[in-house]
Amino acid sequence: MLSQMICHYFPGGGTNCAESMLLAYREAYQKNLPPECVKMMAGFGGGCGSGKICGALVGCIAALGLQEVETCAHESETIRPKTVEMVKGFEEAFGSVNCEVIKANYQQSPQRCGPVLEKAAEILEELLER
Repeated sequence: MLSQMICHYFPGGGTNCAESMLLAYREAYQKNLPPECVKMMAGFGGGCGSGKICGALVGCIAALGLQEVETCAHESETIRPKTVEMVKGFEEAFGSVNCEVIKANYQQSPQRCGPVLEKAAEILEELLER
């Protein structure tokens, strides 16, 4: 469900990869997130604007935080292990967590990094449903 909804936002929805992931999470899981949550994701697109850690991965981790944390990370027994699993699964799928490395394989296609977001959403969805 989440991986299908990501297509509504990226590419072509006017949002970056991190924003798109959070918007798809909001829609798929019917979360009433304030607009500030999406605005907070703005700087994470394009590998945090520097080609480093992929914004799609950051968006997934943000969604995990919203799902798994009541008030702060130290009070959650699940956020850290699920974050580790998310990063590991993402890296296994794409060979890196760095945008510049991943983008080199996808940027030329008409969907750009759409397939990256779809796969990241699949990994996230599996973690959210446990």
